[in-house]
Amino acid sequence: MRFFLTTVAAILAVTPILAEPRAIDFDQLPDPAALAFEDPFLEMELKDLEDLRTVVRLQERLNSETFDANTRNRLAAQVNEARKSLAQEGHDIEELLAARWEVAIQRKRAKLATNPAFDSAEVVLDGFLIPAETDPDGASVGYLVSEIGLCSHKPAPPPNQLVRVRYEGSFPTRNLYVPVRVMGTLSTDPKDQTIFMLDGTVRMTSMWNLSAYRITLQGPVAETQIGQGAQGGIDPLAVVQGSE
Repeated sequence: MRFFLTTVAAILAVTPILAEPRAIDFDQLPDPAALAFEDPFLEMELKDLEDLRTVVRLQERLNSETFDANTRNRLAAQVNEARKSLAQEGHDIEELLAARWEVAIQRKRAKLATNPAFDSAEVVLDGFLIPAETDPDGASVGYLVSEIGLCSHKPAPPPNQLVRVRYEGSFPTRNLYVPVRVMGTLSTDPKDQTIFMLDGTVRMTSMWNLSAYRITLQGPVAETQIGQGAQGGIDPLAVVQGSE
C-alpha cells in the first residue's frame, strides 16, 4: 500500500495540472497599454473634421502646385475660412496638425498589439467561425469573430481581435451564422491569409492563433441578426490626413 501511494505521489508530482480554461471576450484581446493614448480626433464633429481636411489638402496644394492668381486667392480664402471656423470651435489647429501622424502610429499599434496576459493561456471564446482552407497537415482552419457578418457584410475586426482557429478534427458547422464556443490554447501568432467566402476573396490578418481541442455549437441566432448590411463609418484620422 505504501508503495502504491508513493507511486501515485510521484506520478502527480511530474504530471502537469491542466489549468481551467478562462472565459474571455474579444475586447480583452488587445493590449490595454496600447489602447491608452490620447486621440483628439475622436470627439470632433464631422464638420470640424471636414474643415481640418480642407486646411490639410488645400494647403498642400498651395505649397506644391502652381496656380494663377485668382485660383490661388480662392484656395487661400477657403483655407482661411476653414481655419477661422475651427478656431471659433475652440480647436488648436497647429496642435491637431502636429498630432495626426503620432495618433496614426498609436492607432496602428492599438490594432496590432496583443494582450500578454492571454499568450499561451487556456481560454474559452464564443463567436462565429469563418471556415478557411485546411492546413497542409489536414487540420481544420477558420477565423473566429465576435459578430455575424464581420469580414463579409461588415469590415474585418482589428487584427488583434481576429482569431485564427486550428482544430485537429472537423468543424461541427461551416455555417457562418451559427455561434460556437471554442476551447483551446491561445497564443500570439501573426498570420496574413486570403480566403474565399461568399462571392469573393477576403484578406484575413490575425494576431492570434487558438489551438482548439473542443468546439461546440451554441444555438440558433435571431433572424434579424442575419444579413444585416455593412455599417458605414468615417475614420476621422483618414479625413485629416487627406485620404480620399
